[in-house]
Amino acid sequence: MAEDENVASSEHAFFEEKAEITLLLNEICADEVDFGAIGSCVDQVIRILEKYQEQSSLLDPHLEGIMEILTSRARQIMLAVFEEQRAAEGSGFPFQCESNPQQDAIYQVVYNLCRCRGFKTVVKLFPHEVSDLEPLMCILQSQDRNDHKKWESRYALLLWLSMLVLIPFDIYTIDSSVGSSSSVGLHVGSSTSLVGSIIAICRDYMSDSGPPRDAAAVCLASLLTRPDMDESHFLE
Repeated sequence: MAEDENVASSEHAFFEEKAEITLLLNEICADEVDFGAIGSCVDQVIRILEKYQEQSSLLDPHLEGIMEILTSRARQIMLAVFEEQRAAEGSGFPFQCESNPQQDAIYQVVYNLCRCRGFKTVVKLFPHEVSDLEPLMCILQSQDRNDHKKWESRYALLLWLSMLVLIPFDIYTIDSSVGSSSSVGLHVGSSTSLVGSIIAICRDYMSDSGPPRDAAAVCLASLLTRPDMDESHFLE
């Protein structure tokens, strides 16, 4: 009887740290972020999430709000970088590796949300604006693959891309490289089309030995199962 009471007392009835984690996320995603404290905030968020590994469904009523805080700031950073890359187009070095500690902290939290609740639940909560597809590709292409400490960013970005490729429009109609000699965000490998670039970057990450490989596989599967995919892509 005493053992049963101990088990019951160790279980959570609700997400007890909701207010605490909201404060921490707001610190991580602040416009004027304290880079000296951001690592500590991320660690505290991860410790809270780890307490719910066995009862992760308790997070469900709060996941949308959590992801809204994280992705709103992540999207602002992404669009700002995209505009910088567009402004630099023609300089000869349009795709320098970007390093943004706040962005990496955000995606570190996103990865741990996926680890706790499962990526299939979390991925649905990424923004899915059509206009975000090329900026997201730009961010992915500017990642430093040799920086092994920031793999969570690449994982989260690939998952986000897996949602964006499901947009209910002909994907070729939003490809700015069509009819254009150049386009920011479309310089992976020898491909210049948006679809070719997505396939190339996913195939590249399939050689990764960590979680980004799984996210790349999800993204590639989402893209190639679209009804508007040209059969030639299946032969690449």
